[in-house]
Amino acid sequence: MESVRLTPAALLRSLAASLDIDLLIEEHPHLSRSAVKKLLIEAADRLEAAPPPSPGKTKEGAEAGQLIARIDGASRGNPGPAGAGVLLEKDGKRLAAESLFLGRATNNVAEYEALLAALRLAARQPGGPHCLTIFSDSELLVRQINGEYRVRDSNLARYHREAVERMKFFPRVAVHHVPREKNVEADRLANEALDRAARNP
Repeated sequence: MESVRLTPAALLRSLAASLDIDLLIEEHPHLSRSAVKKLLIEAADRLEAAPPPSPGKTKEGAEAGQLIARIDGASRGNPGPAGAGVLLEKDGKRLAAESLFLGRATNNVAEYEALLAALRLAARQPGGPHCLTIFSDSELLVRQINGEYRVRDSNLARYHREAVERMKFFPRVAVHHVPREKNVEADRLANEALDRAARNP
């Protein structure tokens, strides 16, 4: 898989160097090429100079006071019976959980279904929109959502587009990879859905 690693500041600098801004100037005639490039470089400079966020942090690096979603998808057969698990927390307290049977699906689809379920669940929480940190043990999903891997599968691309659109609801969303052993509760919820479906075919 192709990996692309760009910091936000590096992306802005790359845009300043290579962006074709004719359309932008047509829509905003008061702008000039040099002004747009200057704005992009100044934004990159500010990003690089800004101190790292320092409000209270959880041990995993999420800011205190924001929502945390732990997600997992499971497929027995790949494709086969599939389930998704979502645990939603805030400041170490459990807010909600979902254990969803998905029918027949691949493991990667189940992971994306868990992500979408987490985004829907977080969007329904009172007092929102909230900042959201998502933890998943699927390296593929995390790298695709973070733009490090391309989404080559057309079916996954549909899930990816929906997830990106739903993330726009939140002021900020961070998606991090965690080892499977640190995602036990979400895994339990995903497999609970499969066990429930097996008992009640």
